[in-house]
This record gives sequence, structure tokens and C-alpha cells, in this order.
Amino acid sequence: MASLSPSVVLQFIASEQERLLASIKPAVEQFWDEHRERGMADAARRGRYGVSLRPRAAGVSIQWFEIRYITRAGQKQRRPFHIRLPKQRYRYRETDFPRAHDWEVAHIERIEQLAEPIRRLTPMLGNLQRGFKAYAAAAGLDLTFAPEIAEESVEVQNDLDLGKDLALPRDLSDLIE
Repeated sequence: MASLSPSVVLQFIASEQERLLASIKPAVEQFWDEHRERGMADAARRGRYGVSLRPRAAGVSIQWFEIRYITRAGQKQRRPFHIRLPKQRYRYRETDFPRAHDWEVAHIERIEQLAEPIRRLTPMLGNLQRGFKAYAAAAGLDLTFAPEIAEESVEVQNDLDLGKDLALPRDLSDLIE
């Protein structure tokens, strides 16, 4: 009977994180593309909200922020700053975005439809990872696979630069001994 390497569980967690991130990233990129286009075309229609994706040790964090502008004394150009919206358990409500333009509301609703299942799965992935690592430590298993999952959160805003690639799973057949 073939035995499974303990690292398969950690690879599964890393590949699930990548899958969750990939499932929402196109919608977020489309939001930021329109955000940039409208901001350049007409300052009055400039976006008032933004979204950040952050890879976690296991899972993905998706959080919204409000964009405000200030003018410092002696300066002509307004500078943006962000105010994080209070974190919601699984889904932000439309009432959390009172200043949103019509075009933003459509994107927010679409992203939130995609984000809700991700927010439900992320704590389960974290529990799986912590539980497995605790079991492996107690059982004395060698966990040689160390996925490159961000230990610190990486802020993803306008450019969606994730900082580094997440570990992708290898073919599982070469992990069976």
C-alpha cells in the first residue's frame, strides 16, 4: 500500500489559497482598471472606495477601504489617504458604501458575491493548517515542504502586485512513496 507524504496536506492548502486568490483576482483587476480610467477622465466620477487582497498563511483576506483626499497647507495638489471600512464577517453590505458611485456599486456587489465564499473557506484552511502542523509535530513527522506563503500580509491595491508568487502544487503522483 502506498503512503502519502505529509507535505501533500501543506501543498493542498497552498494550492487552495492560490485557487481562491485566482477566483477573485480578475474581478478586482477589472474594478481597479475602471477606477483608473474614471479617475483620469473625470475627477468628479473618481472612485471613492478600494479593495485590498492579502494572502495569509492559509487563505486570502479581502477588505475594503474608503479613499479620501486632503490638501496640506501650502500645497495645491490633493493627496489621497485610505480609511479601512470596519471588517465584516463574511460580506460587506451595500449600506457600508454610502458614498459609492453607481459604477462602483456594481463592482462592489460582484466582488462581494465572489468574496463571501472565500471568507467562509479561509478560516477553515487556517484551522486545517494549524491542526495538521500540531499533529505532525506531536507525531514527529518531517515536514520538508515549506510553501512560500506570505508570513506578513502584502497590500494589494491599484497595481495588484502580489510581491511574490505563491507556491503551486506539483503533480501529486510524485509525492506518493
